[in-house]
Amino acid sequence: MKRMESIMIMVMVFAAMFYVWQTFEEAKHVPEYKGPVQQVVVSEGDSIWKIAEQSNGSSPLTLEESVEWMLHHNHIEDATVMPGQAIQVPAGGTGVAME
Repeated sequence: MKRMESIMIMVMVFAAMFYVWQTFEEAKHVPEYKGPVQQVVVSEGDSIWKIAEQSNGSSPLTLEESVEWMLHHNHIEDATVMPGQAIQVPAGGTGVAME
């Protein structure tokens, strides 16, 4: 019985550590960007990646950083956007990307 309790405690500790690690991993992937933003209305056939590609021309963010920034700042969890949805995108300019 003691062995089973020890195993259960180890499993719970591992699960808690994994949860904390995941939380910090997700938080560190959002680039800081303090430059101008613009609002874009999603059109039929648009994806978060397509919008990032179209708006990334003068942005100091990489394409991947733009997508991560857009997902985070628009509270999009599964990268799905719907036609008519208004989202904020980095507009380029003087913003600084930092990891």
